[in-house]
Amino acid sequence: MADRKQDVFDAAAQLFQTNGINATTIEDITKAAGIAKGAFYKHFDSKDQLILELVQHFYDDVLATAARQVTAHPDSPLDTLRNTIAAELEVATDYQNFLHAVALDFPPNSSGPVPDTIETLQHQLYVWHKHILLDAFGTRIDPYLEDLVIVLEGTISHYLMRIFWRGAAPPGNRIAGFITQSLHAIVTGDEDLTPAFSSDWQDKPNDDAPLESMAGELTVVRATMQRRTECAPTFSDDLAAIDLVLEELQDHPPRQFLVDALLAQLSVREYLTDSLQSTRTSWNNWKGTPQ
Repeated sequence: MADRKQDVFDAAAQLFQTNGINATTIEDITKAAGIAKGAFYKHFDSKDQLILELVQHFYDDVLATAARQVTAHPDSPLDTLRNTIAAELEVATDYQNFLHAVALDFPPNSSGPVPDTIETLQHQLYVWHKHILLDAFGTRIDPYLEDLVIVLEGTISHYLMRIFWRGAAPPGNRIAGFITQSLHAIVTGDEDLTPAFSSDWQDKPNDDAPLESMAGELTVVRATMQRRTECAPTFSDDLAAIDLVLEELQDHPPRQFLVDALLAQLSVREYLTDSLQSTRTSWNNWKGTPQ
């Protein structure tokens, strides 16, 4: 059953890139996947749901792969940063046909469920990037953290664009090594660095930093859960609870009673206790700040 769903994912991604998302029909997808049209609806309610799941699948893959790098290199922040960037490049390259189609059919500032979901997930990835940069370089980068994230994301984006249009490219770990070295050079030579994005340009007040950390941590937990081969009986409920917390964190301020209740529910799950520890710390830190 899972293989059939993956066949639909693969066929849809290729057709979306070749014909465009709007021009591709469910019949086109089922024919390319080698399944009956009725079988499509065993997995998806509509084409829009398929698109949303593909988008979520991509971000889950990126974050779950990145989380494995953090676990593999807990004592080497720069190695973790390099391997995380390499993993992101690898996953994005695997999804490049689909990502190209999404960029064409859902340009910036478009509206609807798909663009709204992309914006939410992109922000979660942005928070994750802030997290890994702080882990690698420490709090000295706080004054220009926004700029450093833009440098990181912009560089990754342009490397991916070059790979897409030209095909052949150096190995991902080589590209990731150069990006990491470049970021390190910026940080070690930051004495005369003037941030372009001061605190006046940030989207949220500084008191929201723990909430951003929390969102990044929860996003990684969610992605890792999605890649588990064995699921707990409460898996669906736990995933829904995490989604509710992430949704609540987008409001300012989030409702404390609701987040407290959801985190309490999640924390009693043995398979989540350790991975949620830093999330609870971030939440408690935020509750201790003036509001």
